[in-house]
Amino acid sequence: DHCPDLRNVSLSGLGPVREPDIVKLCRRLGPRLCHLGLGMCDNVGYPTLNILARCAKHLSYLLVTGCPGLTGNALHVLLAGCSELQELHIVDCVNASDTLFRAFMDRKTRLRVVEIRGCPKFSDVCLQDVARGCPSLRSLHLDSLPLV
Repeated sequence: DHCPDLRNVSLSGLGPVREPDIVKLCRRLGPRLCHLGLGMCDNVGYPTLNILARCAKHLSYLLVTGCPGLTGNALHVLLAGCSELQELHIVDCVNASDTLFRAFMDRKTRLRVVEIRGCPKFSDVCLQDVARGCPSLRSLHLDSLPLV
């Protein structure tokens, strides 16, 4: 395996990164991947986050910005599978919604930092779910959410 110590990956502003390529990367790095940044990746959606949930059990940091293919259901799958996730940043993902926080209703998370910015489908319902399911929360950033 190449780069056996690789733990942190950022794929931002690379243009049309194909989701199958990201899925392949996640499968290969999954067990050791700790930090992942995905920016302006139009094709990121359910398949990518489903693979992360199954393979990246040690993922502690996720930044997703400007990914219109990302939905609340895809994020919900990720949160349900990545029990070590401590920081979640969702920025300018127009189709992401507060259904992602349904995962908090079932169990407590380790999330310490949550940032939701520029995601117009988030509502004030997510605040209740975050409060209930994030006993370790230290920092909450909400910005440009017209329904909150």
